[in-house]
Order: sequence, then structure tokens, then C-alpha cells
Amino acid sequence: MKSSDLSFLVIGAGAIGGITAALMKKRGYDIEIVREARSTADAMKMPIEDY
Repeated sequence: MKSSDLSFLVIGAGAIGGITAALMKKRGYDIEIVREARSTADAMKMPIEDY
């Protein structure tokens, strides 16, 4: 099974969840993040190069 065949939902993507989601996305997994603060969730959608 390839990483592109799997999807994950990260709920409460604070420091640990955010880093975990970023590393998994970098390895090719499909990641969805649920975060209470909309502005933080929107910022997580931006490519790292944009920061």
C-alpha cells in the first residue's frame, strides 16, 4: 500500500498534531486538519515556502 492510498484526519492540531500532520503530508499522505481557530487552520494550508 502506497502512502497516497491513505488519508488521515488530525483533530486538535496544536504543536504535536501540527508537526505530525506536516511530516505526514511531506511523506505523501492525504491529511485533513480540524482546528478550532479558523485563522490557524487557514495558515496551515499555506506552503512552508510562503512563510
